[in-house]
Amino acid sequence: MSKYPCGICTIGVKHKGILCTGDCSKWYHSKCLKWTEKKFKNLSKTEIESWQCLGCCQTSVINKENTSLTPTIEEISSKLLNYNNMEDIDPETSLTLAAEVGNTLLMENNSLKEKINTLTLTNSNLALKINNLENQNLTYLEEQIEELLNEKQILINTNNTLVERLNEAELQLNKEKHFRNELVNKFEEHDVDKENTIKKLEIDIQSLHNEIKCLKHDLLTTQSSDIKHYKNMETQTLGLPREEHELSKNSFLVSMLTEIKINQDNMESSLKPLINYHVSQQQLKSIVKTPINLTNDKTPCLRDKHKNRSAKSNKGESKNTAYKNSMYSASLQVAKCNKQFRSTNENTIIDLSDKVTTKTTITSPTTSKNKSYTSKCPSST
Repeated sequence: MSKYPCGICTIGVKHKGILCTGDCSKWYHSKCLKWTEKKFKNLSKTEIESWQCLGCCQTSVINKENTSLTPTIEEISSKLLNYNNMEDIDPETSLTLAAEVGNTLLMENNSLKEKINTLTLTNSNLALKINNLENQNLTYLEEQIEELLNEKQILINTNNTLVERLNEAELQLNKEKHFRNELVNKFEEHDVDKENTIKKLEIDIQSLHNEIKCLKHDLLTTQSSDIKHYKNMETQTLGLPREEHELSKNSFLVSMLTEIKINQDNMESSLKPLINYHVSQQQLKSIVKTPINLTNDKTPCLRDKHKNRSAKSNKGESKNTAYKNSMYSASLQVAKCNKQFRSTNENTIIDLSDKVTTKTTITSPTTSKNKSYTSKCPSST
């Protein structure tokens, strides 16, 4: 409610209003009093200070009439008593007294009618005020109810959106967990496949080394059996017709060795990125296998999963460390074998080149009886 409500419309008076100086002491709008702006502006100070509303004016008039009527009735009653006590009754005086009594009764009747009218008017005004107040209260309460309903609907909508977001977040979390588990399983399978391929490659390298050793042994045996035996230093030698065959055989062996060496180099070059990739995958696996620290993880199944993962990661790390030790030892062995193979291969190539560049000098029988033959025998590696 406002501080200065209007006596007619009960809306707060802020401007263009006047105060009643009567008993009600209420403010009134000039529009509610049906005054024009000119009339409101032309009001003097004395008029403003002495202005009263219609209800206060009517009550003041009734009070004045009551005060004026009461002595007349008392006077008439006293006159009637005196008239009754009188011995000599004059008809004129009795007529005048009767006229006065009739007039006073008529005036009192009129005053009572005016009172009834004013009371009905005030009653109607009060009924209007009550209706206005009820309507205002109803409208105010309806507005408050609408606001509360709107706030309730807004809260329900926000609650629904929050519930939807929470469900989406839970679904996303479950998807992330499932994706993480799949990724870990894929990494583990990939690591197992890489380990198997590396083991196969190591076996292939070992078989190639064994084959190289066998070829070296065959080469040494062929070189040891390739020494020429001379039957007669002056006339002829054995083994001269076999020289071309053995050279072709040695060239075939050298080509085989070079082909094996090329295959070995290709194998090593393909193995190096696999080893590097395996090491990087092991590092990535150690990063990925870090357990998720969930704040409110109270389910026992998640705890068991984390324990199993930690145990698996420890086993995997022990296997990886053992594999790294074996891997580094194997790489050292491969380097040593490569060094030995290169040295032997160089020696064999030098021997073959020496064989190809062998010079034979034979003197004719007309010039001298002796035949001189110079050759370089292949040195054993």
